[in-house]
Amino acid sequence: MPWRAPDLRPLLLRRRVGRPQLKRDPLGGGADSLRVDIPVTAPKPLVDRVRMALAHLPRVAERKMFGGITFMVNGKMCISVGRNRLMCRIDPESHERAIERRGAQTVRMKGRAYRGFVHVRAEAVGSPRDLDYWVKACLEYNKRAKASR
Repeated sequence: MPWRAPDLRPLLLRRRVGRPQLKRDPLGGGADSLRVDIPVTAPKPLVDRVRMALAHLPRVAERKMFGGITFMVNGKMCISVGRNRLMCRIDPESHERAIERRGAQTVRMKGRAYRGFVHVRAEAVGSPRDLDYWVKACLEYNKRAKASR
């Protein structure tokens, strides 16, 4: 009996289900308005709480970044909501004082520590008062921060 290759079509179809899809950027950012649509794992209640805390501001945009939803204020990254955590962009001068708070630690990516960026566990911002502290710290620095582009 001659050799026949196995039918791989079902395997290929299964693999495509979770792949990112190219979509148009609704904000029209950059020279190429195509973006990759990556599944977001941010918990909706925490995203909604941050959204409400920033609702009074005129120039707030949401983007899918860092595995979650990032809130851009005046075109600058302010705060990001990811899986069970916030990533806050704060004043590098107050970084040491900020990481002493419950549930806070310095952001590390690829072995490098980023001063001025803090991960805060979702449990540590359970009360409105705790969330307000981090949102205010992010907004204070956002006034002086430089845009990345």
